[in-house]
Amino acid sequence: MPSPCRPADGCPSPLEGEGLEREWDAALAALRRAEEEIAAFKRVEPKGLSFAVQWALDEAFSDLVCAQNRAVERVLLAAAPDWGALAFKLGVAVDEQAWELEAGEAGMALLRADALRLCGADRRGTSVRA
Repeated sequence: MPSPCRPADGCPSPLEGEGLEREWDAALAALRRAEEEIAAFKRVEPKGLSFAVQWALDEAFSDLVCAQNRAVERVLLAAAPDWGALAFKLGVAVDEQAWELEAGEAGMALLRADALRLCGADRRGTSVRA
């Protein structure tokens, strides 16, 4: 499971908006790769196989889904660099029911932090802009 990125560990701070583009782009690319691998698997998956062969294919597909879940978590744990990224992140969270993933709670907290940072509000929702 990806761990939340912490500034003390040298990671960008989602609250301060530091260095967000690089991690966001990497997380988004990982998610797209995972989605493409699942789509490619589904396109070529044969039908009418023996139980043993189908079992092996199901195991392979399960591994792809686990990789996709890790990529979803990575997107949720990466700070959104702008409003468009936040909207995408919200869509991923809803589409993938991300609150049910292992890092779901941390991802939801970062969604909130992104929204507050992008609108210039503090943790209580009070504007901090002059």
